[in-house]
Amino acid sequence: MPQRPDASETAIPGIVLTILRAMSGRSQKEIAAASGLDGRTISALETGRTVLTLPRLRRLVAAMDLPLGEIGAIVRFVAERRATIARHQSAGPEAVTGAEAEGIEDFALEKGRSAEEWTRTTLGEMVEHVRVLEARRKAPALWAQLAGLAPGERRAVAREAAEFQSWALCELVCEESVRAAADDAAAALALGELAVEIARVAAVKETWKRRLEGYALAFHANALRVAGRLATAGEAFDQALAAWNSGTPAEPWPLDSTRLLDLEASLRREQGRLDLALELLEKALEVHPNGPAAARLLLNQASTLERMGDYEDAVATLRRAAEEIDPENDPRLAFILRQQLAWDLCQLGRAGEAEPVLSEARALATALGHRLDLVRLRGVEARLAAGLGRIAEAATAFREVRDRFCELGMPYDAALATVQLAVVFLEQGGYAGEVKALAAEAAGIFQDERVHAEARKALILFRQAAEEEAVTADFARGLAVYLERARREPNLPFPVAA
Repeated sequence: MPQRPDASETAIPGIVLTILRAMSGRSQKEIAAASGLDGRTISALETGRTVLTLPRLRRLVAAMDLPLGEIGAIVRFVAERRATIARHQSAGPEAVTGAEAEGIEDFALEKGRSAEEWTRTTLGEMVEHVRVLEARRKAPALWAQLAGLAPGERRAVAREAAEFQSWALCELVCEESVRAAADDAAAALALGELAVEIARVAAVKETWKRRLEGYALAFHANALRVAGRLATAGEAFDQALAAWNSGTPAEPWPLDSTRLLDLEASLRREQGRLDLALELLEKALEVHPNGPAAARLLLNQASTLERMGDYEDAVATLRRAAEEIDPENDPRLAFILRQQLAWDLCQLGRAGEAEPVLSEARALATALGHRLDLVRLRGVEARLAAGLGRIAEAATAFREVRDRFCELGMPYDAALATVQLAVVFLEQGGYAGEVKALAAEAAGIFQDERVHAEARKALILFRQAAEEEAVTADFARGLAVYLERARREPNLPFPVAA
């Protein structure tokens, strides 16, 4: 006779806990304190990231001072609503159907007329929340069917097959684009284009579709930024904001609008509009003061402070972000934090303090295996070695970084790594021959047509000065600073007296 599963171990939908918590009128933090759990666990149980079992639910219900008898009614209600959603095969967060409205009325009567209006309103919202969760639950399977296809084939499927015209799939592809940017800028761009394609054909109301399109365009713009195409990224983000503002949100609004603030802040930082970037991030942090979203925003804030040269505040911001990151749930955020922290400590002349942090970052990056992350990490390792006086090690690392950037089709980053190595040699003295060779290599790399004319002129001046053995460490440092700025301001002339 086959063994039946233990009912106590059966997974219960997290929305059940959400409904019960709403009925109790308590926050996740309050429930966590009363039950002996932490707020992140409550959030994970509600969203389904952690399995909600009956024993745990009973413990939480007791902590809410609710009767245990409430559990069965809520579980049945959610099961019925999910069955209705499955029958309707809805692709977007639309209005509650007549059948669902009747179910809400019945449930309201069951809970008693004293709570009738609250139950009706709250559970109407919960039905919509269930619909959102169902759409998101289906999205990974849809993406799995697209992932193995060529970019053009993916877009064709999205245009032609109704099941792929899902707002939740669009949302997931947007996040896939961000993940791909850590490894392959071209793949990130292709995913951004796919997200826009899905948004434009998504089976949602037309006014809401414009917001969805704006959301997807913002991620496409972000991929352009990562690829170094800042001018085009700026134009794309303007289109994203125009589309977003021309639409109206669905109820409940399933997309996190702070993602646009976060992405725009990254773009404005690269454009050199640092005060605006910080302003956007502060707005987003008002919505997400804690948790994984806050961690991502704080990392962005730290990057902006770094660009301002405020490394002390950047370190303090990263320390704050560390409190919001769970390395097991989000190892890439944990990696980024450690890499940034190591870089900032190096900039502050605290290379010895940075070394163990960088070792942790290396372990995380190796496990993740993202090529671009590994290249950029190697650049920080080069800087650390230079700060500790290990010149041969620094030279090897900088050359590896230059070669990898060339292979990845990122000439600007490759030339910048070459100049940074020249700075190390010039600071040490006695490397005139090596500096000549590096100046020639950097100028050669910058002949790439994607590098603007002003930056190429700067590298020619560097090469001429190196050949005459007249180049100084101050000149090379000024050149490195200029190249970072000129990436964002293509018409910026090189100050010859730098």
